[in-house]
Amino acid sequence: MATCNISMKSLVLFAAQLLATVCGQDSPSSWAKLQISPNELCSMPFGSFRVNIYEHAENSKLSTLPARYKYFYTPILLDHTSANTSFNNVTIQPEIRFRIEMWNDKVENEVVKYLGKVIGQSVHDHQVQVISLEKVVLVNTIPSTAFSLGNNWLPYQLHKFLQFSLSCFTQNDCDQLALDMRSNPNSLTI
Repeated sequence: MATCNISMKSLVLFAAQLLATVCGQDSPSSWAKLQISPNELCSMPFGSFRVNIYEHAENSKLSTLPARYKYFYTPILLDHTSANTSFNNVTIQPEIRFRIEMWNDKVENEVVKYLGKVIGQSVHDHQVQVISLEKVVLVNTIPSTAFSLGNNWLPYQLHKFLQFSLSCFTQNDCDQLALDMRSNPNSLTI
């Protein structure tokens, strides 16, 4: 059980560090390609985590009217009800599968309201969208004794959910992790 508790902390961190990048690199050039300011405009509290909000580079130009401003927010909501375990006959390892919700109407509406308060002017829902991504990968920066992640980049085509999996070293680790995801989702959201 102690092993799973450590891995739960690692899973919280990997959810926080979902790398969402363009062309496989999280670099200034990726932000430039999207024309998004690399510095966050603000960070909005939402439930037990925060949503980072960025603005379009054109917003800072004098020729851009406020009605044409564009804002982007980061995705990442763990769909804790989706956690399930299985045995992968290809990798010959137990695994856990779960979904990450990439965009959410409720979050987007809250971002619109929050931005209006932060910048002191009306923001419309058509001015706000989730950051446009081409590929997404899940990473874990703290080694775990319970699970491992592959380094497979998934294409992101604006689907609401992306399916992820991680391999566990034992079936018990997978079962405990899935149970923790389903029964205590607040320990996994940020």
